[in-house]
Amino acid sequence: SGIPTIAYVKERAWSAGALIALSCDKIYMAPGSSIGAAEPIPSTPKYISALHAEFVSLAQAHHRNPSIAAAMTDPDVVVPGLKAKGQILSLSANDAKKWHFIDGISDTEIGVLALAGIHQPRLRTAGATWGERIAQFVSDPIVSGFLLTIGFLGILIEMQTLHLIAGIIGIAALALFFGAHIVAGFSNWIVIAIFVLGLLALLFELHVLPGHGISGTVGILLILTSIVLAFGTVTVGLLETAMALVVAVVLFVLALRWLPESAFMRRFAFAGAQSVTEGYTAARPVIGLDGRDGVAQTYLRPAGVASIDGNRYQVQTDGEYIPAQTRIRVKRVEGAKIIVTRA
Repeated sequence: SGIPTIAYVKERAWSAGALIALSCDKIYMAPGSSIGAAEPIPSTPKYISALHAEFVSLAQAHHRNPSIAAAMTDPDVVVPGLKAKGQILSLSANDAKKWHFIDGISDTEIGVLALAGIHQPRLRTAGATWGERIAQFVSDPIVSGFLLTIGFLGILIEMQTLHLIAGIIGIAALALFFGAHIVAGFSNWIVIAIFVLGLLALLFELHVLPGHGISGTVGILLILTSIVLAFGTVTVGLLETAMALVVAVVLFVLALRWLPESAFMRRFAFAGAQSVTEGYTAARPVIGLDGRDGVAQTYLRPAGVASIDGNRYQVQTDGEYIPAQTRIRVKRVEGAKIIVTRA
């Protein structure tokens, strides 16, 4: 951009801090500060080589000793009189100045600007915007894991019940997750496009052509892939996504078992008596249908209507999705409840 940049190291410029400092036109350090210690993690030859090359390139571009820059990332680099093999280099402010790796030492920012030839400056401090602060909070691994858990749980409940509220809550949580990671610089719009394609494929499976499984499987894989990529680091993405998915599945199973019988849900259930004199009649137990075959008249997901022996019955599966016009068989009868499976 042509605008000169100055790095001022007040305490430590280690790892990424050293990389940022080397990217600037000038480097100044406060007394007692240090710079270096940029060995990559994991410390594999691939990562060491990549970071080694980047540090050397930045040092050369700003007329600094490339060997010293390389020694901050690679334990095999030797700098005679300064660093032996097998160590990662860190420099104090005095050593960095002695080896001409920085431009000066100063106690204050005003002193730094004076050393750089800038007198009577008008300082303006740039802070994070409210959007950036929110993104920083949401992109925290703990908060991200919570949002992913809510997102996965909402999608699981939507797949089981086709209840739009659960799906909307899940998608909203995932949208907040992706938005924060874009603002924080971890993700991009390509990742969002992968997520949207996966979501459309999953919605197609649930609401347009349920039961065949192909679009649903593709949708789930695309969604999971986009979430992993959104973290910026595949290893971290896989770990965070796996943990959130496991927690969501556990909560989903607990919800299926506990929620229908909970005090909260019983408040919505009618607990009074319904007498015959008031016009109510109890459903008669279904007898003689065990093992009978029939045809699903509607999608069973898991409840629906089936035709058995020429009669229409309300039936349900044990959680299996069965498309309309599929042959079914009565698995068991529980009072007035008919449980079916594929024939």
